[in-house]
Amino acid sequence: MNITPAIPPGSRVLVTGANGYIGSEIVDCFLKYGYKVRGSVRDADRSKWLQEFFDNRYGKGNFTLVQVPSFDSPEDFADAVKGMDIVVHTTGVIETTSTDIKKTMAAYTRSMLSGLEAASREITVKRFVLTSSAWAAASPRPGVEFSFGEWTFNEEAIERVADPSTWDNFMLVYPACKAVGEKACWDFVRAKKPHFVFNTVNPDSNFGPAVCPERLGVASTSAFVKMLFDNQKESKGIVLSLDPQWFVDVRDAALVHLAAAVDPSIEGRRLFAYAGRFNWDDVIAIFRKAYPDRQWEDMNHGEDKQTPPRERATQALKDVFGVSWTSLEQSVLDTIKAGEGMQVRPFGSPGV
Repeated sequence: MNITPAIPPGSRVLVTGANGYIGSEIVDCFLKYGYKVRGSVRDADRSKWLQEFFDNRYGKGNFTLVQVPSFDSPEDFADAVKGMDIVVHTTGVIETTSTDIKKTMAAYTRSMLSGLEAASREITVKRFVLTSSAWAAASPRPGVEFSFGEWTFNEEAIERVADPSTWDNFMLVYPACKAVGEKACWDFVRAKKPHFVFNTVNPDSNFGPAVCPERLGVASTSAFVKMLFDNQKESKGIVLSLDPQWFVDVRDAALVHLAAAVDPSIEGRRLFAYAGRFNWDDVIAIFRKAYPDRQWEDMNHGEDKQTPPRERATQALKDVFGVSWTSLEQSVLDTIKAGEGMQVRPFGSPGV
């Protein structure tokens, strides 16, 4: 790192959702920079491969797997946060089959606040980073020029899910939950004034290889890239459900989380991890260049024209690590290479 970190290497970090696409990358990032990581999962037996994987990569004694089966109350996180210097809360509960949006949003908010409140009761915690979402601030609007600020929240998404006919559309429920849950966390911080620094990271669609594709497959929004690459005809419908927007490579998203946790100049901020705009025609152009013997049809997918407040996250990458954002081309090609022969687990599917 190019800074003197507020929390030095060797310190203890809890990463929740350590078996997730983003969570596992964050675990790997902290370990790479010399931190001791405790990774929580809902079922430690199913995720015991994580212990072996990180032991093999970084040596025994640097990563510890723990189980947090429920996110309903601060007590659920009490043992996990004990003795930690940093908490990175990446995971929450968004029920994909609920028929009551109020209960869905309440459950997600509770899963966010439970981790935050548990950390507020543990005196050792000095920094808390919440993984939120770009969509907590604004949903994509293809072809529409608009900008938003650091403290914009996605009120439009919240209003749209007031209509019960939207409740089975994950692409509408997800941003509403993210907006309500993150707002509740900021309200908690302002009201309770916990003893630690609180920041959020708000990444847009993540591409790039999973830290362990053999176990994680090609997950979340990166799965759309592989689906389009493997079989455009069959995947076109689900792929087009992801509108033109911005992307970020998952490895860069992890670096932004680390910066939010240790950069002393970042306090009380929302870091928008947006690397660049994309649509599916951009992705197909990358396919055609790299695989000239294959054919893909144009998608006529439209264009993103939003201007997000990404300056602080961009600066953090430069200041802390001396790097800039990974390009769309590199991220897409790395996704395809790492995902060869692997299963896909697209965004919105259970456990992703």
